[in-house]
Amino acid sequence: MIYFIRHGERKEQVFRQKRKRKFKNTRIMSVKKRERYYKKLEQRNFNDKLTYKGKKDTAKLANDFINKNIVTIYTSPFLRCVQTAKILAKKLNAKIIIDNRLSERGTYNHIRHLNEKEFNYLWDNYLNINFETNLIETAKHFVSRIKEFIFEVNSKHKNENVILVGHSCLTYAINAVIDGIPKSGFLEHAQLANNVIKEIDIK
Repeated sequence: MIYFIRHGERKEQVFRQKRKRKFKNTRIMSVKKRERYYKKLEQRNFNDKLTYKGKKDTAKLANDFINKNIVTIYTSPFLRCVQTAKILAKKLNAKIIIDNRLSERGTYNHIRHLNEKEFNYLWDNYLNINFETNLIETAKHFVSRIKEFIFEVNSKHKNENVILVGHSCLTYAINAVIDGIPKSGFLEHAQLANNVIKEIDIK
């Protein structure tokens, strides 16, 4: 069985909720300054750490896997996911493998300078499997990389229990892999709360 877990509570998540942090207006920035700012946001997102509560909840979650003989834990390279995986691995005596395919799909931070019409067009088609653009990772590409990864893990670990640690956005891609693409072509925007377990049963 493959178990998917979203990382534990992270610091930036809590900080934004408490302080209501706002992004800078990138429309008035020069291209050079804008790119520096976007890079800073990406680095901050990548290096965001778990809160004390996030670590504590993850340690508690590990108890649910004590008798499941977990040998391997795959994780996104983002720090909050790696920290989550390490806490689980220590308690379960499992090895950790970092795989970039478990990275989050990305945010809209780097295209906030687009005009309202352009931005809304991308947003409206964010979950459209047939939408093509080079400005964001498309739903088609996102689902494809998650599908490739899941089937590879399923093939490597026949009759073994494995944990995947990733991001909430992986949930709708995983659902598409399990249940198929809806006839409408639009993926269901499903999400997963922190430290919640989702079973991935590939027939």
